[in-house]
Amino acid sequence: LNSKVQVNAAIFHQIWDDMQFPQVYQNSAGQTFSIVENRGSARIDGVQVDALWTPIQDLRLRGTFFYNDGEYTNYCSGNFALLMLRSDLPAPNNCIFVNGNSLENVPARTQSLSGDYERHLTGDWEWFARASYQYQSRMWNEEWNWSWSQSLTTFTGGLGVRNGSFKAELYCRNCSDEKGPGRIGRSTD
Repeated sequence: LNSKVQVNAAIFHQIWDDMQFPQVYQNSAGQTFSIVENRGSARIDGVQVDALWTPIQDLRLRGTFFYNDGEYTNYCSGNFALLMLRSDLPAPNNCIFVNGNSLENVPARTQSLSGDYERHLTGDWEWFARASYQYQSRMWNEEWNWSWSQSLTTFTGGLGVRNGSFKAELYCRNCSDEKGPGRIGRSTD
């Protein structure tokens, strides 16, 4: 076999200090406003692996895996305090500690598999086929870890022909018709 394999891997440990967060405050008239502040810290441990394998000429197979275990180590949430109408600290630093909670908007696990195949068809024409699978685990929507987005699994495929800069392809994006957010955002009104 003249197959080729390429693997990249990383193991990481990060201490994140002075994290930036939009904090919501309420003035004496009951109006809310947001200020981006440096506050809090977190610990993030993880593994990332990606591989490319060419088992035969014109066929490329790829795989990725990512695991992220991130948690707050010292963070007092002003947003949570505003929601709960209580505080772990005296005013004006109204906030509730969420130490030990997972970081929000970060899936703990993502993974993917994909394959591409290209072949000469006739003259200057080539045909190609591709398919992919992607998975993203659920993720917390907020730092107090009360709600989460669902996990997502998507499949994509395509078949086409190419001649120089001309390309025609039949494809299906998100063939499983999976619905869900890739990221959750929140704001105040």
